[in-house]
Amino acid sequence: MFWSRENRKRLRVHLNGPVPTFAATLLFAAAVATALRISWNPGLQSYVEYVPISGLFAAFVLERIVVYDRRLGLTTVVCDVLVIVLALMRVLVPPLPFVSGHSLFSAYAFTTPCRWHLRAVALVVLAQVAYVKLVLTGGMVSMVLGFAAAALLAFVRHAAEKSVVAELDSAG
Repeated sequence: MFWSRENRKRLRVHLNGPVPTFAATLLFAAAVATALRISWNPGLQSYVEYVPISGLFAAFVLERIVVYDRRLGLTTVVCDVLVIVLALMRVLVPPLPFVSGHSLFSAYAFTTPCRWHLRAVALVVLAQVAYVKLVLTGGMVSMVLGFAAAALLAFVRHAAEKSVVAELDSAG
């Protein structure tokens, strides 16, 4: 059967490398840029703001789906979902949550990856976000608050992972 356990395991191994991560990043960023151009035709600043973060989002989702270990528990998933929801709130319900969604998401993606591929993409986007916030838009306060929120959520996620790993070690 096509979706047998063995085939899913093989697919997971193939998707775990850097090429799928970078391909997903570039393809999704290109799709977002194309959608912006077709539907809205915005200025350059909109492309600078939305295209890099969308590529990071694709890499983040790919890693969490491919590398996700079901033993890690609900807390790690809740932290990931909370970061995405808070970051999207800046787009959908401004000015909530009073922190930069780009800073929050890129810093969280940089501090919590399982693989170096996501960390590399996140580092590039994090540098781009810092440049935009510090030089172009002057959003230093929201950027720092986004970094702080990301650090707090990353700490909670890391503590939850550590406790689950400790339980697994003691049980097995």
